[in-house]
Amino acid sequence: MSLVDAQVRLDAAADLDRNVIVTAGAGTGKTRLLVDRLVHLLVGRGVPLRRIVALTFTDKAANEMRIRLAERLETLAAVAREGGLPASLPGIRDPESATAAADEVQFDLLRKRYRLPSDEIAKRALAARADLDQALIGTIHSFAAHVLRLFPVEAGVDPTFDVDTGTAFEASFAREWASWLGVELGEAAPRRDAWLGVLARLDLDDVEAVAKALSNFLVPSPLPPAAAARRRLAEVARERAAGLEAAAKTCVQPANNLATQMRDYANRLRALAKAGGVSRAAAGQGTEASSRPGAKPDLLDKEVSQAKRGWTEESFAAARDLAVGARKLLHACRAIDDGFLDGLAGLLEPFVDRFRQRFLADRRISFDGLLALARRLVQDSLRAQERLKREFAAILVDEFQDTDPVQAELLLFLAQKPGRPVRRLEEVELAPGKLFVVGDPKQSIYGFRRADIAAFDWVKGMILRQGGREYALESNFRSDARIVRVVNAVFERILREEPGLQPPHRALAPARDADGRMERASPPASAKRRSAGRATGASRADAPAVEIRLVRPAPGGDAESGREAEAEQIARWIAGYVAAGGAYRDVALLLRALPPVHAYLEAFKRHAIPYLVEGERHFFSNPEVVDIINLLRAVENPHDRIALAGLLRSPLGGVSDRAIQALAQAGRLDYRLEVPAGADGREALEDLFARLRSLHARARRLPPDGLVEALFADLPVLEAAAAAYHGEQRVANLHKIRRLAAEWAEEPGLTLGGFVRRLAAAMEEGAEEGESPLADETVDAVRVLSIHKSKGLEFPVVILANLHGEPRAGREDAPVISDWQTGSVGIAAGDVRSTAHVVAGLRAERREAAEARRVLYVAMTRAKDRLVLSGVAGGGKRCLLELLEEAAGTPLGGAGGAERDGGGPGASPPVPAAVAFGPVSVPLTILDPAKPATPRKARAAAPERETDWVGWRERWARRRERAETWAALRRFTSPSRLEEERGDLALFARDPAAPDPGRASAPAARHPEPGTPARVSSRPAIVGTLCHRVLEHWDFAAPATALPEAVSRAAAVLREAEARDDWEEAGREALAILRAFHGSPGYTWIRGCEILGREIPILLPRAGGQAVRGVIDLLVRDGDRITVVDYKSDLVAREDRERQAEAYRLQGAIYQEAVRKAAGAEAAFRLVFLRDGATVDVR
Repeated sequence: MSLVDAQVRLDAAADLDRNVIVTAGAGTGKTRLLVDRLVHLLVGRGVPLRRIVALTFTDKAANEMRIRLAERLETLAAVAREGGLPASLPGIRDPESATAAADEVQFDLLRKRYRLPSDEIAKRALAARADLDQALIGTIHSFAAHVLRLFPVEAGVDPTFDVDTGTAFEASFAREWASWLGVELGEAAPRRDAWLGVLARLDLDDVEAVAKALSNFLVPSPLPPAAAARRRLAEVARERAAGLEAAAKTCVQPANNLATQMRDYANRLRALAKAGGVSRAAAGQGTEASSRPGAKPDLLDKEVSQAKRGWTEESFAAARDLAVGARKLLHACRAIDDGFLDGLAGLLEPFVDRFRQRFLADRRISFDGLLALARRLVQDSLRAQERLKREFAAILVDEFQDTDPVQAELLLFLAQKPGRPVRRLEEVELAPGKLFVVGDPKQSIYGFRRADIAAFDWVKGMILRQGGREYALESNFRSDARIVRVVNAVFERILREEPGLQPPHRALAPARDADGRMERASPPASAKRRSAGRATGASRADAPAVEIRLVRPAPGGDAESGREAEAEQIARWIAGYVAAGGAYRDVALLLRALPPVHAYLEAFKRHAIPYLVEGERHFFSNPEVVDIINLLRAVENPHDRIALAGLLRSPLGGVSDRAIQALAQAGRLDYRLEVPAGADGREALEDLFARLRSLHARARRLPPDGLVEALFADLPVLEAAAAAYHGEQRVANLHKIRRLAAEWAEEPGLTLGGFVRRLAAAMEEGAEEGESPLADETVDAVRVLSIHKSKGLEFPVVILANLHGEPRAGREDAPVISDWQTGSVGIAAGDVRSTAHVVAGLRAERREAAEARRVLYVAMTRAKDRLVLSGVAGGGKRCLLELLEEAAGTPLGGAGGAERDGGGPGASPPVPAAVAFGPVSVPLTILDPAKPATPRKARAAAPERETDWVGWRERWARRRERAETWAALRRFTSPSRLEEERGDLALFARDPAAPDPGRASAPAARHPEPGTPARVSSRPAIVGTLCHRVLEHWDFAAPATALPEAVSRAAAVLREAEARDDWEEAGREALAILRAFHGSPGYTWIRGCEILGREIPILLPRAGGQAVRGVIDLLVRDGDRITVVDYKSDLVAREDRERQAEAYRLQGAIYQEAVRKAAGAEAAFRLVFLRDGATVDVR
């Protein structure tokens, strides 16, 4: 069979005098075409490799292109030298193969087209092969980094910068934000009134989220005006109003509630359009003014009506969708306040500029920063633009549909004609033959990375307007012809062209039959590296190439139970496939998103099906990762009993919950103490505790990566992971912790405690991080991955699961959204939106709906031999199953059909044996929920008895009341907070099981939880902390001349936790205070005492389940008397000291009670004022 686009492929590769855009469908051999083009440039035209830029979407794809190009150049050189193709060339297994034939054809084409002798072809091919290591073949980000390093001065960067993967940005932002707020919200706040206005409407967390989003280098600073967004909002309001009015007229019952609502919404939208999209009030003006006395409630506050009378079934569904969208838009417009958010942006602009400057000064650039700075360089520096234009003779771009607008602009500026540099994109004149772009807009699924179909269309239009040409590849080398026919039938029905939003559907032409026979230009590289499974009985031609398998939901079951039933059926299908001769590695399970993956993995475990999860984002929730984090927390802090308990419950400890409880009750849940005699597993526990003590002793002397290495060396961490189920992946994840430790250890000032806290926070907050990939594709295991992760890959068998699952929340609620088409940037904070944010959110919502169709296309075109479409019948809104039903024009085994028609719960609805997508029929199987492979034992049925419903209601009311009381209760408080709330020490003697509602009602929002580091520290607090830090380690026999060095050391440690501009001044003030204290009566008294402890943490139970946390500065013994010492660095007049001391009476009583309970001894409480060394006893 001959290729329908064979000549198109030859022409596209050899058309060197025009700019070319190639629309290449799935599996059509894009990489082969790119390599062909490179060969024409390198060998045919003799362009040096250093003057060519070839860009791909991933590093893996770039490496693949290098390998393919190297093989091609070596083959051409061999053919030229020997007059034929040797059998021993790398990459050529069979000299009679289609690949070998194509290479010989290309050699003849080069010789004839460019009139080159054989020795010249060999010479040019070998020269290019020798330069391949220096070739600019890589990702757009690596190219942007290269450009910035060529012009560091013009770009404003250090040429030795490191590319940040995100961790440095987060740490730098937290540090700079705290430092900046310390000034902005400090005692001498420079913009106090502006901040009061902002914080009256927003939480500080909302402001921080906006500041972080604005700090992204791709967001312009200052923000552009919103005039274009307002015009667009007015246009949308007019369009929506017209649609609502037209739809309402189709209802034959004018008083229908839905029609009434639609007319009301239309009036509001007309008012909004008339106001030019700038009036919040206009969005609230409907036909019913709810502000009038006795008026009906505002229709906008009601849910959209379900009244169907007067509508046809089809018109009702369409009308209600219009109404729901209009109501959502009007609610969003009610939240618009451009003036307020413009003020917020202006307030944050100095911080954004300062943060970016300091981030670059630290020699860091984020991935987004690479693109933004490179685009700005070529746009603003005409000298750099001109030099770069002349430097590169050809720019080739693969997967252009996933290129975002900033990347496209960068490439267009560099693809200009030499001379006449410009700054406006509209003025760019492309150099003929310089730009070669390959992409498939039907596979544009990276909107969350800012890929935009509108940008693809805009670049395509520019190329064609300036004399370029478009070529289309149709022949699909990947998939069985039956799969291709189904794909064509489905998407010609659901992929309808919308300019700037959705490309037209272009049918694929199958280039292989069910037995794999084909006429191909070259087999995809992955075919050489993956087991195809075509020779097995599992993939024989008589098996269905495409099938739909839906599980009928159980009566009363929820989405999770339906997913579990589907997972069980998938596991059984895979087991049957392997039993028929297939291999696990043939199969890929694709999911739209990975959060529901665990239901499928549990089913695989029940059936002993090996699997590899590629790209799962819940790395920190994996058991082996949780265990290693608990181990690090316990080693770093012996007081962390929760971490120790978690470690003991892990495979490393192997201790039962009963044994852990016994240790806790005996007060021995502490590895620094001996294990009680008779404890379960005492010998193993003693060994583990001894190792933990040793590690703790060394921890302070080791960097974070050194401690991780010590853990792996001293404890069987890796061995325990390897012995568990799915051990290869668990070990790989632990090695990723090792790599993270080494990476984070490079950050300046990161302490061991900081490293452990960062890991613990990631675990507790569920931070998204991918599992460590297992790159060995020969492992016989099912691949489990997201559809996005599968792009560019192919598999013999694809199971597209969870078709019924609804998509994750969209991006329209992000704090900052940029809209490339209008050139505006929108902000959302709290319940306030800007006009630009509403407009960008509307477009993002439409883009996501359009992208969902392309996601389904990408998933279905990954399959080579078999495609299984799986889900639960009767899926939710916006799910992939809904798209298949749209293509079929009928529900696919709707949920509960028999019950809905009056059948009993056990009845099965009639199910067709196949579903038709136009002329193509696909087998459809509706399955009843299956019991798990290893069902649990059923409990014996309890005897029936009469239920006391009155008693149940009373008990639940009491439980609810107590639960609400506990929920409102702060778990921890501090002595200073109790002083403010006028707490009573007598509360410590109460029954701790009895909640104290009076105390629980105290306002918690004014205070952070005790023990939580303050977000911003005032200057006096910093000075006091410095003094405390020095005295914590101070030798009271040391001379005063040692104080400057001690203050300097303490400041260096504290500076790691909080970046400030006034550390030097704070250090000088603290030094002055401590010099005054040295030699004072209070200092002399302490020097004569026996120091029992410093900075002693206390945790004292209080009534109602609360606990008081605090720290005792100093505990000393003076003769027979024990005294709690509390340092005060405040400036207090002598005559006010007694009154000031009275304010600390409760604090002293708490500390005295803590000493009494811990040591069984009475203690005095003494305040020591550091500024002059005076002491005051508090009784």
